Amino acid sequence: LVVSRFVVVFETPPKVTLQVYVSLLRSHHSTEKHMVRAALDTLVPSLPNRLTEDELGNAIKYTLKLMYEQVNSVPQLAHLWDIITRNPNVYIGHKSKFLPHMVNSLTKLGLSPNAPAENKELSVELAKLIVTWVEFNEPVKLVGGAQHEWGNEHSSKNSCRGFLEPVVNFLIRMAIVNAEGKADRSQNKLRIRILSVLNDIISVRQDYEIIAAPLERVRAHCEEACTTKKQSPRQYT
Repeated sequence: LVVSRFVVVFETPPKVTLQVYVSLLRSHHSTEKHMVRAALDTLVPSLPNRLTEDELGNAIKYTLKLMYEQVNSVPQLAHLWDIITRNPNVYIGHKSKFLPHMVNSLTKLGLSPNAPAENKELSVELAKLIVTWVEFNEPVKLVGGAQHEWGNEHSSKNSCRGFLEPVVNFLIRMAIVNAEGKADRSQNKLRIRILSVLNDIISVRQDYEIIAAPLERVRAHCEEACTTKKQSPRQYT
């Protein structure tokens, strides 16, 4: 955290800045997660000001490289997506490179067996970021006051909309899975957030192809429950 603050406040060689960034990217096993998160929240917003465009591009390339290498490590993916969802404006200029990975990570984060609550919440925030990046194709104010204009290397809004359909199906599955059982305060908050993001996507367009399997399982479960209830003998007192 101290090093991150030093980089932000004082002129630091780009090589050192990149080394600190890379080290923090790999620190997903750290027992001091809150310190790592605070350090990244301090360092990452300053990268556009501390690095040239090419150097920032190298930082993005390393982030993507780590995603490729650690694709089966859910803790590492969760760490990376937490950084990006908390600092989206730093990465938005490379959204076309991140979007496929974002969509592919949703199920790993939110629907894996025994997924922790924080990963479920992160998956929904990641889904929301996908919607934002796809739909709001406008100049974005970056750290330091500069504006980023969408360039030719980015996918068009129409082509990017193909990413929304799997997001819709993911959120439907999340809503079904998290509707089961008695909910505590955090679960209720998650349910509300899921429905909010789903409503945002549906408000854009309604012609998504919905995968029927999760809905069929719910219907079958309801029919089984109703049959069991009808067949059970009445209890008299």
